[in-house]
Amino acid sequence: MLSTDYVPGAPNWVDLGTPDIDAAAAFYGAVFGWQFQSAGPDAGGYGMFTLDGKTVAAGGWTELYPGDVAGAKSFYRATFGWVTGDMPMGDFTYTVIKPATGGEESSQGGMMPLTPEMAAGGGTTCWRVYFEVADCDAAVATATQQGGTVLVPAMDIPGVGRFAMLLDPAGAVFAVITSSAS
Repeated sequence: MLSTDYVPGAPNWVDLGTPDIDAAAAFYGAVFGWQFQSAGPDAGGYGMFTLDGKTVAAGGWTELYPGDVAGAKSFYRATFGWVTGDMPMGDFTYTVIKPATGGEESSQGGMMPLTPEMAAGGGTTCWRVYFEVADCDAAVATATQQGGTVLVPAMDIPGVGRFAMLLDPAGAVFAVITSSAS
């Protein structure tokens, strides 16, 4: 479902803005095993998260939760030429997003409606980033032990995998997913 074969118009970078980079480095280090590499004092605290010596800030696995899915589809189609496809998921429709020049296997994320329950829990219309993990439940447990908050508890999505949505201690929203075997 997701790809790391980036083409023009596909998101490929995750950049965390946080008031406390040391606390964020400790949190994401505990949850994902990442190391923080500072870009030096002239960068104002900016740096890269790495895993096994490789930069892991580059990634796809993003979702948009708009209040108006049709309007968002129209905007991104006009702006980036994105192609969308709808996939019924029980009570709602999930929209898969592909770059204009990508093939069938080039999906880079999706859209789903911002539900009243999400809004009541503090969710807003914005992009969500997903990180692939070996064990969704273990990642959720570690995140909560490190001061994170569960927005959407771990649950299975048939044919996709097991995911959960979380807040880091500074309030940044992210999700973890253990994808189903294809």
